[in-house]
Amino acid sequence: MRILAFVNKIRNLFINKLRANQKIFSFRLFAFLVLLITLEIGLQMVRLVINFGKPTSRDKKLALSIYKNKEWAESLFKEHEDTKKLDFDQYVGWKRQEYHGRFINIGADGTRKTSNRTHAMNANCDSIYVFGGSTIWGIGVRDEYTVPSCLSKILNQHGFNSIVKNYGESGYTFTQGVIRLILLLKEGHRPRLAIFYDGVNEVSTAYHNGQAGIIGLAAEFQSLLKWKRRSYVEQMGSIVKAVVVHHSMIYRSVDKLIRLFQHNPLPPAARHYEEQELERLSRGIITYYIASLNLVDKLSRTYDFKYICFWQPVIYTKKQMTEEEENLDDNVRDKKLRKLYLDTYGAIKKLPLLHFYDLSEVLDNRNTTLYSDFCHLSEEGNEIVANEIAEVIITKFPK
Repeated sequence: MRILAFVNKIRNLFINKLRANQKIFSFRLFAFLVLLITLEIGLQMVRLVINFGKPTSRDKKLALSIYKNKEWAESLFKEHEDTKKLDFDQYVGWKRQEYHGRFINIGADGTRKTSNRTHAMNANCDSIYVFGGSTIWGIGVRDEYTVPSCLSKILNQHGFNSIVKNYGESGYTFTQGVIRLILLLKEGHRPRLAIFYDGVNEVSTAYHNGQAGIIGLAAEFQSLLKWKRRSYVEQMGSIVKAVVVHHSMIYRSVDKLIRLFQHNPLPPAARHYEEQELERLSRGIITYYIASLNLVDKLSRTYDFKYICFWQPVIYTKKQMTEEEENLDDNVRDKKLRKLYLDTYGAIKKLPLLHFYDLSEVLDNRNTTLYSDFCHLSEEGNEIVANEIAEVIITKFPK
């Protein structure tokens, strides 16, 4: 009995000690969480005070001369935010969902409306398909001022009986455009002419991924597929992680401190590039582009359509940048990104490529603001580009 009583005494002492430790641990955990919450609230308040009265990114856009005093501008940017919902596509990666607004309209097939001037589609009407990234889709412009819409208007003014279709999508590379064309051909569509307008995403995706030929947003949509396969607990964990990474001031502050002590304030995409690596990327970009170009040439022979490929302008190639354009965004000031663009653009224009036209210098003699960021043009800029494209079509493929 004495042994049993001794054992019970030891057990009770252990349990009491454990309970005391649990209370201490719980109290310390609670105090730590309160401290974190207090610190987060304090940092958020500091951020609000610092940013009080400062213009938002949308305000900065609306203040640009190309949008200032335009009654439609604010509504356009609101509609653009509404059209950022994307659907996964197993072949090209993604496409926009159907949307109908005042200035932006997207069909059920994910393509943006083109303002064609012909009265109706008919058997004698030529189909012109335009492929490209967000610069063709039309970031920052209304439906009737996308490059395809402007091109349609110009061609019809010159007597062309044609319907232009906008197959551009944000982030699409030349290769994605080619894949989209293949899918259309597979479905029985037959354009008279296929136009490819590229360059920006070829360079940008290589720069941010460290490798040429990478689809820009592939990782994002792979994550979307994985998300659908996760359990409820895993999904909730992902949501919490996303909130912390994108909204927590504690996280942002710690991240900045780490970068500061690493003496590397630049983003990961730029911080490690040496000149030789930029040269490697440039060569890879051109190699991938030429491979896709050769594929388009073979498709055109097999499916009996014509094609033209254009290398688009970016702000780095504009010789007379306005003060407004020089301060548009961080990309404009990124010297390594600028070098990669200029080196790649300079090299590709020297090559004897099939049906290839360089438009990178088309805005050189313009001394007004035509860019809304480092690559997207204003409505006036799109009209200039469309006129250049139309001139090639009229010359090479007369009606």
